[in-house]
Amino acid sequence: MADAEERVVLAGQDAIDRWRQGRKAWNAWVAENSVADIDFSSVNFSNHEAVPFRNFQFPNGSIDFAKAYFGDGDVIFVNSIFGNCDVSFRGARFGRGAFIF
Repeated sequence: MADAEERVVLAGQDAIDRWRQGRKAWNAWVAENSVADIDFSSVNFSNHEAVPFRNFQFPNGSIDFAKAYFGDGDVIFVNSIFGNCDVSFRGARFGRGAFIF
């Protein structure tokens, strides 16, 4: 039995790979991991034309985009649902695209 203090962490390349699978796969993962930390800190999204998180659900936990680089594409969080969580964009860099919540 897992320690009650243990929390699932989705970070780095694993987080990118899950995101690339799209909204349905992401939200299914969140439904199975309702308490988890997501760590996109220092991730470079600049090789994507856009960074869509439209209609994505986020778990209860820590959501970290600190020092992420989003490049010049649009960054879209329209209709995203954040659980009971702390979200950080501290030091994130955005290019010429729109940043839409």
